[in-house]
Amino acid sequence: MIAKRDLYEARFRALIEQGLSRRFASVDAKLAALAILGALNASTRWYKPGGERSPQAIGEHFAALFLDGLRLPEPATSNLRRIR
Repeated sequence: MIAKRDLYEARFRALIEQGLSRRFASVDAKLAALAILGALNASTRWYKPGGERSPQAIGEHFAALFLDGLRLPEPATSNLRRIR
């Protein structure tokens, strides 16, 4: 079971690394994979069929969160420093 988990995580991390070379922000691929997989796996604890949101709505929200993040785009003329 652990070997399957490790293989799944490695493949997911490879997808993130491909995105890093094309479109994603520069992040640690392993940490990103662990964060995303952890959030998805934890949803089995709180998701209730027939609840407030449908599985599709949750999936779309997660996709927006993980692909776009929480930060608003900075205006081109912004003098604010980014917090990293």
